[in-house]
Parts: sequence; C-alpha cells; structure tokens
Amino acid sequence: MKVVVTGATGFVGRPLVRALIARGHEVVAWTRNPEKARIHLSALCAVEAWDPHAGTDPAKLRGVDAIIHLAGESVAGSRWTKQRKHEILASRVDGSRSIVDALQAMSPGERPRALVAASAIGFYGDRGDEVLTERSSAGEGFLADVCRAWEGEVERAATLGVRTVAVRVG
Repeated sequence: MKVVVTGATGFVGRPLVRALIARGHEVVAWTRNPEKARIHLSALCAVEAWDPHAGTDPAKLRGVDAIIHLAGESVAGSRWTKQRKHEILASRVDGSRSIVDALQAMSPGERPRALVAASAIGFYGDRGDEVLTERSSAGEGFLADVCRAWEGEVERAATLGVRTVAVRVG
C-alpha cells in the first residue's frame, strides 16, 4: 500500500512510519521541513515538502491508497498567546482543508481509499470524572473548539466517498 503521512517527524509519526515501512508499505512523508525529516526518518521513506497552509496538488495524491494526517503545531512547550492559539488552530484546520480540497478535485476513482486524521481528546473539554465515549458531545474551551473545527474539515472527505477516521489522541 502507498501511504502519505503528514506529521511524520512528530511523536506519533516517527514510530508509525517505521511500523508502516517494516510491514512493507511504501511511505511518503509530507513535511514542512524536509531536511529534518530526512535525518529522523528511514532512508526507505520518500520525503516531500508540504505547506499545510497552501493548497495541495491533487496530482500528488494519485496512486496513494491512504493518507494519515497527523500534522499540527504542538500544543505543548510554550504559552498560548493569541498568536500561538492562531498557529495551533490554523495548522490543523488549514492542513486538513488543503488535503480534502485536493481529494475533492480528484475523480472518485483516483482518490485514496482512506483518510485517517489525528484529533485530540481535547474535543471533550475538561469534564472532571464524567465517563466519556466517542458519542459524547464536544466540550467547551479552546481545545474543544480547535478539535471541532479540525474534525469538521476532515469529515468533508467522507462526503466524497473516502473512508474517514478521526483518532482522538490523548
């Protein structure tokens, strides 16, 4: 299977890419920083520059079986200033929109069969000891708002006949 992975140099991305390669899949890492990706990822993995804020060329998705979209600015490591919050939101929403817009521009027979996209348990907000399931409603606050917008962009792929999954990572 040919798999495009965004966020391939991140906490989840690195071991995922190694596991995919070990299972014999062809992996293409889309990244904002190709030099860093080449250092951290196996030589067996193709690396392509990708700007999540720019449009994605649909031609880059031809022949791809699945997309695993993990890219997004880290929520850790620095204060959540107004600018930082904008970067966190835009990195997730713009990247997702770019990918789904490219899928929409493709003919149905050319589209990858699956889009697996990261989301976060921040979707639920701080609900204390409440037991939460996938069917629980979104919570309140910045992260819940980010996750709602993020998943909203990803869900558009399902309307195109692409199997779509949002994985709420904690």
